[in-house]
Amino acid sequence: MKRVKQHNSMEAAWSFLLHLEDEGEDSDAGQASASAETSVADALSSAAGARSARNGQHVPIDEQLLHLNDGAKLIICMVGKPARGKTFLAAKIKRYCEWLGYRVKHVETVAVRRKMFGKVEPDDFFDSESVEMKDHRRAAQQESLKVAIEWLQRDEGQVAIYDATNSTRERRAWIKEYVQEHLVDRTQLNSVVSHRVLWVESLSEDNELITRNFLELRATGPPFPEYKGLTDEQATQKFLEKLKFYDQEYEPLDSEKEDISFIRISNFGKQVLVNKINGFLESKLVSFCMNIHTEPRVIVLVRHGQSEFNIQDRIGGDPKITEAGHQFADNLAKYIAENAKNGLQSAEVLSELEENKRDNPYAFNPVEDLHVWTSNLRRTIQTVRNIECRAKVPWVALAEIDAGICECMTYKEFKENLAVQYMKRQRSKATWRYPGGESYLDVKKRLEPVIFELERQRKPVVVCAHRAVLRCLYSYFVGISISRAPFLPFPLHTALVLTPTSSGWREERVPLEPNVGDLGAHEQDVQAAAAKIRKQQAKRRRLAQEAKDQRQLEREQLAASIATSPAPAPATPATASEMALADAAAVTSATAPP
Repeated sequence: MKRVKQHNSMEAAWSFLLHLEDEGEDSDAGQASASAETSVADALSSAAGARSARNGQHVPIDEQLLHLNDGAKLIICMVGKPARGKTFLAAKIKRYCEWLGYRVKHVETVAVRRKMFGKVEPDDFFDSESVEMKDHRRAAQQESLKVAIEWLQRDEGQVAIYDATNSTRERRAWIKEYVQEHLVDRTQLNSVVSHRVLWVESLSEDNELITRNFLELRATGPPFPEYKGLTDEQATQKFLEKLKFYDQEYEPLDSEKEDISFIRISNFGKQVLVNKINGFLESKLVSFCMNIHTEPRVIVLVRHGQSEFNIQDRIGGDPKITEAGHQFADNLAKYIAENAKNGLQSAEVLSELEENKRDNPYAFNPVEDLHVWTSNLRRTIQTVRNIECRAKVPWVALAEIDAGICECMTYKEFKENLAVQYMKRQRSKATWRYPGGESYLDVKKRLEPVIFELERQRKPVVVCAHRAVLRCLYSYFVGISISRAPFLPFPLHTALVLTPTSSGWREERVPLEPNVGDLGAHEQDVQAAAAKIRKQQAKRRRLAQEAKDQRQLEREQLAASIATSPAPAPATPATASEMALADAAAVTSATAPP
């Protein structure tokens, strides 16, 4: 009796049906595809970003819906006093929106202000009674808001994050009026608005948390010119003096006094309040913000130990790990046990903490604090078997990408037996879906609960999973688009340690023995294609810069020629008789029959 294939989702079943339509193409192509196909790199570069309704290029429906009301733009305005985590939260929102597929720009008013006015002193610049300094602050705010508006006016701009204190109702009303006046409605539809504004406020009155956040920002964030050369104690005292100016005029968001849509986050994620949330993306951001906090911890991403299929260059399956894989499992457990007291931090970070006389906030006790997450496949479970931890949790969502009918094939068999599908995969690896299986976009979709849980965790986590899954997770943490995720190097027997900073994540790759390499025949093709694409992109950038320089040179030459050319002779004034003849000719022309 013929076995009936069971599909995990409607998308997988649909892709299997589309594959059946392509089988005729595959059989006709056969070995002839070798002479007809172009290089992998040429196919990738010529068809990058292409879309098709067929399975090989099909984009999941969730990706097609990731737009804002027929072209409407979203402006996210941050609200809060300094050191409340606004910039940290804005950076997180930016990465999450980009991971969902939106095009986002983060505009920091503090960076614009320092560029315009340089180093400032609190007594001079932040005094609310000083009219001159108030005008300077307004100028910096207006300039940064102008940058955000210009981004949204561009066709590719979808979301702008305006990062400023926005501490008074008067200022927030001015922002709404400015946006309404300067953001041109390009939707050309009467049924939708051209933009929506979402306010995100971060509140906290916990002085211990505020001070800790300020010192962490000073240690890991961009340099503060106004605190240069000061000790932590002196910088903290100066910062607290600065906060007094904000305390005098700060007005929190109030649903009774302001008709606005907002999210309020209190005490770094301990409480979340929402008001008048409209729209798909805004609703997603509410759920996301409920899991955000600033607690220091580490996240370790690691692939399973070498498996039998890695040696055979096979796709998917549920094989056991090899002897080298077991050795890696032992070394991984040993690495975590020996370095837990240092929080798995590098020597450079430990030296910096010691120099600043600060305790290590990342140190942990594995038995009490560490959580280990794996997929439900045995090669990941075997890899973490010796790690001492508080809990080990298998996730179905962390399973390797479903290869459908290609499961357990070698890449050589895949290329020979499914030539058309193989070429479709090479043209668009991120959107291509295995017949009866998944694409990278499908994997990204099912990883969203994992992202939320990782953001929510306040203790260290080790995630042991598979290459495609870890590429998608890593693309979120470092802000890389899903189209580039399939080309990210993620070798075997390497621990990727991620540590949160004020603006993102600091990463360190720790190779562990034994070194087994990771480039099978297929992966070598992909990496070679990616290298060639990067070379072509560099060439295009170089040619564009040369064309720009040539245009600038031509403009300068034209300006020089105009400056050196003799001035035209002044016109000779017309005589009275000439003027009379001209008037007569004009009258004759006006009265002549057509």
